[in-house]
Amino acid sequence: MNIELIIQEYGFVAIFLFLLLNGISGLPSSPLVYIPVSIYVLRGTMTFESVVFFGSLGSCTGNILLYECARRKIMLISYLKFKKEKKLSRRKKNKFSRYFLKNPTTILFVGKFIPMIKVVVPVIAGKARVNRLLFGMIMLISNTIWAYLVVGSIVYGENLLSTVDFKIRFLVGLFLGATFYLRRKRQKSSLL
Repeated sequence: MNIELIIQEYGFVAIFLFLLLNGISGLPSSPLVYIPVSIYVLRGTMTFESVVFFGSLGSCTGNILLYECARRKIMLISYLKFKKEKKLSRRKKNKFSRYFLKNPTTILFVGKFIPMIKVVVPVIAGKARVNRLLFGMIMLISNTIWAYLVVGSIVYGENLLSTVDFKIRFLVGLFLGATFYLRRKRQKSSLL
């Protein structure tokens, strides 16, 4: 399967579907999709913003589907992602779930940037029953930042920080604002 030819033929639909598969299974690797797409951006046949939009939307949708499969205990997909989970004792799973529920924002956000961990983050979040809105927001923001960094580093090279700096600051500010809002909402609901 030649990813570049499929993207050339089907454009943004192919980008969305490839990264949807990436969000569900981890394959194809996002750089394998973003590198040929970056070449199209450099040629002027695609725009930077639309590539980031469709790529992050596809990846986020895949992550949310995997999260829902794990949350609803639909094991067809989540089992393939987290086979080694059976080897963990129930006590260790419960301990990790409690820790995960205490610090979901940090673990979800940072976990999406660590190669081997980003693949299982949606499964763990689904099994721990992390708030859907929180999970979706963190996945959208982290996938968008990842797309900006990968595509932007190829398209803009050394000028990446000056070009994308404002956009990344905006997304990080949005993430921190959403986190603050959800924490306050959770504190108020626990007081009632």
